[in-house]
Amino acid sequence: MKHLLISLLVCCAAAQDGFRGRRRKIVRKRPRPTSIEELEAVPAVPVRTEPRALPPPPPVFGPEPAGQLVQGVECPEPEGLQVYPNEDSCNQFYKCANGTLTLETCGNGLLFNEATSLAGSAHNHCSYIWQSTCGNRPNETTPISTPGCEYQFGIFPSGEGCFASYTKCGNGIPSEVYCQLGLAYDHRIHTCNWPDLLMEYAGCNPSAALGDFRCPTNEELSPLARRFFPFPRFPVPKDPQLYIICVDGVPRLNTCAEGSLFSEESLGCEEQF
Repeated sequence: MKHLLISLLVCCAAAQDGFRGRRRKIVRKRPRPTSIEELEAVPAVPVRTEPRALPPPPPVFGPEPAGQLVQGVECPEPEGLQVYPNEDSCNQFYKCANGTLTLETCGNGLLFNEATSLAGSAHNHCSYIWQSTCGNRPNETTPISTPGCEYQFGIFPSGEGCFASYTKCGNGIPSEVYCQLGLAYDHRIHTCNWPDLLMEYAGCNPSAALGDFRCPTNEELSPLARRFFPFPRFPVPKDPQLYIICVDGVPRLNTCAEGSLFSEESLGCEEQF
């Protein structure tokens, strides 16, 4: 208990001195040269094949255990919310809530990361393993798996290949999260990314996802489009809120901001009044 009190006082002093339904898969197929004029409207849902369905959710468990009340030690601050690392374990932390001190335990797949504990944490002031820096604090990261979830908390690919969604697990229950239209999940950075940056890593085929759209050469561009070279822009027929930008000869689907539409006359998004 003496060690706990010393740890809390040290942390406080330092603070005062400075604070994964259905899944969409972008299919891989050999692109066919297609002119701008022949490009059909991009579907609202990216081209996909049907992978295996998400497994049924695990049984609903009881409420999460409350933090363990720590008695005999006062919180450094009598009011507000403060959290402090447990130097003996990165899986636990101390929480002071209006003067009440408890020892909290992070869920499986989470660790206590000071930098994101009060802003940017995944659950109960704890962050995903890949987000956390424990320093010299010991940590236990053995997975506790349930159907669809490697860990009880985490972000995971929807399957092998190029997917426009990912699986997010909370308390061992998986749910599907869709990327912004035009993007695909990149497990290396645990978020969505441009498909042309995932061609080797995940086998994405940006042209196939856009109806086999082929980026024209500089010689094939109109005088207006040539003004935007090396990143020429093109409209998407029948959907004026979308447009295509070619980056290094590979298409990227973009969306105009809310209230704006893509103009074929200016090749830019124009606000609608």
